[in-house]
Amino acid sequence: MSTSTDLKTRQIARTSDDWLERRRALIELSHAKDPDLYDLFIRALADPNKGIQHAAILALARLGNPEAVAGLAKPKFLKAEDLQVRLATVKALGKLGDAKVIDHLFDSMDDPEWLVRNEALSVLRDKVETIVHNGNPAQARILVRMLGISDPGIAEIAMQGLIEMEPVIRPLLIDNLKNVRPAVRLYVARVIGASRTTEALQYLIENLQDADLQVRIETARALGQIGDTRAIPQLIASLHNRNKVHLQTTIDALVRFGTTAVMPLHSALKNNRDSLVKCALIDTLGHIGDPSSIAILIRHLSDSCFVIRNAAIRALQHFGPAAAQAVLPLLQFEPIDIDELCKAAQSQSSVNNRLRAMKALGDLEDHRAAPLLKQLSNDQNPEVAQTAQEALIRIGCAAWGRCGALMVIGQTENRKWSDKILSSLADDSPHVRYEAVRAIGRLNGTQTAIKLKETAVKDPVHQVRSEALKVLRGMALGSAEMLQTALQATKDSDPAVRLEATRILGDLVHEQGLPALKERLLDPIWSIRVSAENGLVNYGKTVVPQLIELLTSDKSETRYCAISALGRLGDTVAIEPLETIAQNPKTPPREMEIARQSLLLLKRETGRKR
Repeated sequence: MSTSTDLKTRQIARTSDDWLERRRALIELSHAKDPDLYDLFIRALADPNKGIQHAAILALARLGNPEAVAGLAKPKFLKAEDLQVRLATVKALGKLGDAKVIDHLFDSMDDPEWLVRNEALSVLRDKVETIVHNGNPAQARILVRMLGISDPGIAEIAMQGLIEMEPVIRPLLIDNLKNVRPAVRLYVARVIGASRTTEALQYLIENLQDADLQVRIETARALGQIGDTRAIPQLIASLHNRNKVHLQTTIDALVRFGTTAVMPLHSALKNNRDSLVKCALIDTLGHIGDPSSIAILIRHLSDSCFVIRNAAIRALQHFGPAAAQAVLPLLQFEPIDIDELCKAAQSQSSVNNRLRAMKALGDLEDHRAAPLLKQLSNDQNPEVAQTAQEALIRIGCAAWGRCGALMVIGQTENRKWSDKILSSLADDSPHVRYEAVRAIGRLNGTQTAIKLKETAVKDPVHQVRSEALKVLRGMALGSAEMLQTALQATKDSDPAVRLEATRILGDLVHEQGLPALKERLLDPIWSIRVSAENGLVNYGKTVVPQLIELLTSDKSETRYCAISALGRLGDTVAIEPLETIAQNPKTPPREMEIARQSLLLLKRETGRKR
């Protein structure tokens, strides 16, 4: 602009009574970037008109004089009612100020308008990056303050800068482990953990009791990273925390110590009675994987608390074949004659003899005594009842120990173990036999199929029989012996057993299985009838004549399955009999609907007109 025009514009900016003219003049002058205009713009900041203030802020930002920060960094502008004033002020401070301007922008992070909050966030991020880039320890306190900002991006940048400067600002970091803001304590713990600063050990240990959960979590993680063995007892003590994240973080921290934590963990496991803490200790030992823990973990397979038993199983699985080999002795059981002890336990001649007999039965851990002991646990004599219950617990826990051993072996997925657990199929505990069947299934021990077939039809417990059939089906065995096993099992009194047998017959697609599948269409259990229908469909169109014959059955459920199967098989021979059913007004509504749906499916598959 010309000199005369410039003077005129300056005059308008100073004295015009029209605030819009003054505003336009200030904006026009700001493009000149003349240092002599600084005082004019500063005076305009004092104008009560928000439009003039806004123009002055924009002009000062363009002028670029850092001295303007002192005039701008005031609540009058940062907390002005006018959004544009607040936004322009934050932008100007970001452009004109150095790292110290950060202190003035904290409150803008909570501005009611997202535009101001975002701009303040952007400015803060730039300033923090500058501090980190310069690596000036004198500005480390500013970075510590940044840790308290809710934005994780800024906190992360500040944290990385503090990590780089850690050796020269260590006292500052240690001091801020007691900062009043939980977020600062949290991030400082991360910085110290990443830096592995042992000087902060005692302060971190104290923060394991911090009132804030996230601080406790980060503290545990930091102690694990530092790896000073003096923290092991305190980390073990903090396993009493019930928060899952805190518990897992503490476990992970202890695992980082490796074998140096094993002996303290063994001692804690021996002396602790809290089941959840014991589970955490057991999980930790499993992840560390020191062989010295195997024997201790095996003992917990027989614990009276199921969560502890499950934890021991999980832990032992980390040891693989070594654990499988170690648990085998649990399965080696030589039954002895317990008749005399059982008689003594029932005898009414001497209470002391009865008590000794029951204790002996418990010590033998023989499951055959369980029925008698259950009966005696209701005895009128309280001492007899209690002793019987205690013996039952011992027998039950021993059985659960054998179950756990089988689970551990099964998880190895190594066929060589399948023959070693065959004796468990004859165990007196149904739970053990059940787990033996499942273990054989996981090991895919095809050589043990003969024993499983016997179990499938002869075991006295239906859950064991049905599980044996399920495992056999998973082995995809198509032998004649398998056929006979399934045929025999379809007559079983238990629905679950019949269901698995029916599914096997459907998989085998053997001519001898047809009559049994047709018979299962009469089964009172819906899932068995559906499985029989699916099995018949596997035989293909060869069974269509037999299914048509079933359309005249006096059992409605059988007719439903036959109609549905005919629709799925896609043989046009079935169209006429199905149409007869669908068009007969005397046909029950449900049966008519099934016939119509089957006809639609059949005609669609065969290309016939509907």
